[in-house]
Amino acid sequence: MTLAWLPNAISVFRIALVPPAVVAMLAGAFGTALILVLVAALSDGMDGWLARRQGWGSTLGAVLDPLADKLLMLATYFTLGALGSIPGWLAVLVIGRDALIAAGAGWLWWRRGAYRVAARRISKLNTIMQAGYLLLVLAALVPLPVPAEVVAGGTLLVVTTTLASGLDYLYVFYRMAVTGNVSKEDGT
Repeated sequence: MTLAWLPNAISVFRIALVPPAVVAMLAGAFGTALILVLVAALSDGMDGWLARRQGWGSTLGAVLDPLADKLLMLATYFTLGALGSIPGWLAVLVIGRDALIAAGAGWLWWRRGAYRVAARRISKLNTIMQAGYLLLVLAALVPLPVPAEVVAGGTLLVVTTTLASGLDYLYVFYRMAVTGNVSKEDGT
């Protein structure tokens, strides 16, 4: 019996962790929120590893995995921004980047039809930085001994990778609109 369904089940599990994580943050139960976000982050690596290592990738998984990532990131950044636990402008930047990418992708689809953009290295790095930053902030809110300088450095890394990733996607969308193609990773 094959367990090819397992990566998709893990992605659905990650999606299911979003509402309780948000409720925990709103209730001030930052320890619970930290555990839920940590479990989601670790399971993100697990489902991708299983899909690649075991050959259990699927079309559904190609939708569920990034959906789970985006739901967790956007809900958490929005909630922490609304609570004043992270700078509001940072939440707007993270959410705005994703809105810009969604708008660019929609525009490109409207102009060119179906297309595929391989996951970008800078975007993968950005996801890691954003998730790590959330874990740092939640740990500081528990409160665990997280130096303010570390959180400030995390803010800078998130801003840098978010801007770089957003600009990279804009470049890719522009290039695809003009030439109709782009290489898998480097955008050239």
